[in-house]
Amino acid sequence: MYMNRKDFLKKLTALLLVSATVLTLFGCGKKNKNEDSKKTYVGAEEAVTEAEIDETPVLWSDTSTVTLSMFTYYFNSYYRTFITKYADYLDIWGLDTSKALSGQIFQEKFDWYQYMVSLAYNDAKETVALADAAKAQNTELDESDLAEIDSAIDQLKDAAENSGVTYEEYLKAMFGEAVNGATVEKCLRQLQLAQVYYDSRKETFVPEESEIDEEYANNPKKYEFYDCIKISVPEEDVSALTACESEEEFVSACRTVITDNNFGGEYDKSADTIEGLIQKKYVYRTPYSETSVIDKWAFEDGRAPYDIYTSEPTERGYVTVYMLLPGEGVEGVLYRDDTPLKNLEYCLFEDAAEAEKVYKEWVDGGAAKSDFEALTEKYNGGKSTNIDRGDLASELTKWIFADGVTEGKHTMITVEDTGTYLLYMLADGEPSWRSDVRAGIINDRINEMMDLISEEYPSQYADGLYSVKEVTVSK
Repeated sequence: MYMNRKDFLKKLTALLLVSATVLTLFGCGKKNKNEDSKKTYVGAEEAVTEAEIDETPVLWSDTSTVTLSMFTYYFNSYYRTFITKYADYLDIWGLDTSKALSGQIFQEKFDWYQYMVSLAYNDAKETVALADAAKAQNTELDESDLAEIDSAIDQLKDAAENSGVTYEEYLKAMFGEAVNGATVEKCLRQLQLAQVYYDSRKETFVPEESEIDEEYANNPKKYEFYDCIKISVPEEDVSALTACESEEEFVSACRTVITDNNFGGEYDKSADTIEGLIQKKYVYRTPYSETSVIDKWAFEDGRAPYDIYTSEPTERGYVTVYMLLPGEGVEGVLYRDDTPLKNLEYCLFEDAAEAEKVYKEWVDGGAAKSDFEALTEKYNGGKSTNIDRGDLASELTKWIFADGVTEGKHTMITVEDTGTYLLYMLADGEPSWRSDVRAGIINDRINEMMDLISEEYPSQYADGLYSVKEVTVSK
């Protein structure tokens, strides 16, 4: 759940493109003219307390400053990126984006506002460190950098026009009352300078293919998973479960225990309800964690399918019983993710009717790949490679990873508040596990670089503006 530094550096690019407003495969999309221009997430307004102090320094170094208005922009941009990236998990985590972040408990000691502020602070600190490193090398933004910033601002202005409001009104609605055009330009320049420095170093992060093989061979636990069934039952029912020697027997015992103990509710013991509860007892794709007793047990050498583990009883006298399941495509219980990542080309339209017209003309014309490539250049498109299940909106993911969607397949999908996509599937990318190993190596190298840069170019926080500075949050 914690966004690591690799995600942060991806976010730099997202912010440069103003992800909350630009039509992009990974963004939130422009608003249509008939939409409420004030529509936003409630929590986004909390980053600034008083607009009249918007130029108060919040974070600063020897050569850079982040004012309160700039931090408001960073906070809101980060928050939007976060809830877009993790949209499918927000309900599970208990975050209601229609309500204020303050008061929604994240962990026992923190609420969601404190959590998001701490992450936004950390991002701002690392942005400043990267920008300062660039300045130390006498790096200046060149014409292409400035053109990229101008393009991002122009797209913001287009979004404002499409929403039927002025540019300044749109910025305040999207990013908070303290944010204006000057704020956005300052942030984009700071972010662009940080990105220039990162780009000058990024080739040093990418591992050779042999390094990926070596890393996996040395640390397989980091990239493997196990599946299991687990259920918490009264102590007197444990023996009925531990006597099972197969998945079928364990499920049958679970069914009996659920029925006998009325887990399904006092007045609802229908077969559908019981089977629904049974399905919730399956836990898939569990990775290794040093802090988990069950993980250490599951990853022990010689562990076999249908092995059973029982936890210590709770104060209420309940014991959690685990049964390991066979791994995917292996003889034991541990497996790596061999699912291929996906590659595709796309076009994105604000107008669904226009998308349908273009799509029909392309299909009627023979649906040639070369013709689709031409459409991507004309209609706000491009190519996305090595896409994972969690990278895109769920509407897109459902089709991309559906059975039978292979090279040459195509479709049209509308995503609410974003637009209508035309998608053309290319050949599969690399296996997911290999991408995970590569990402792990890159992230370690980025972490090392950021530790060194943050130490060499330190920054300070202002006291009194926020109740929280930095919070240590477990993933």
